[in-house]
Amino acid sequence: DASFDLRVAEFFKSLLIEFGERVEHSSSRIGRQSRRILEEQDRLAAGGTLFTQFYVNGSVCSPSRCALMTGQYPARHRIHGHYADPAQNTARGMSQWLDPKVPNVAAVLRSAGYATAHFGKWHLASDYDYAPGRPMDPESQGFNEVFVTRKPSPHADPERDPHHIDALTDRAIAYCTRRHDRPFL
Repeated sequence: DASFDLRVAEFFKSLLIEFGERVEHSSSRIGRQSRRILEEQDRLAAGGTLFTQFYVNGSVCSPSRCALMTGQYPARHRIHGHYADPAQNTARGMSQWLDPKVPNVAAVLRSAGYATAHFGKWHLASDYDYAPGRPMDPESQGFNEVFVTRKPSPHADPERDPHHIDALTDRAIAYCTRRHDRPFL
């Protein structure tokens, strides 16, 4: 509904969505960065509206990201598990990526004049080899600025920042504090 899209864009000056899964504070590095992130979140929230309740429509990353992006049940888009390799997705009756023709929050807000950015794990496609311009990548889904990371190996040393917390935190803070000539997501 186009009128809904415009009402949302008029309501929010800027919108920050933090979406994490299995947030852990087991290492000192993650603990330090978590405090830094929390301080910045508190600063941003003090000047806006903070929504603290959200129920995700999937138990794993790909369907939960689909629900957040589209506002629809992920099964509608044949995303009912995490994206794996194309053969596994086909065997499970899944799509290979979220169709960029599906309306989503980033595309709607970008069309309403917002600057949009995605920093972190994407996982709305089976292919981790991010390259701008492909239909399965964030730029095709409405994001102007993109920094994609991958899920680390289960054996990665948490002290070496395998989740790229430093880079994600720095980029997100820089983006949110940059002077924008328009509202942002």
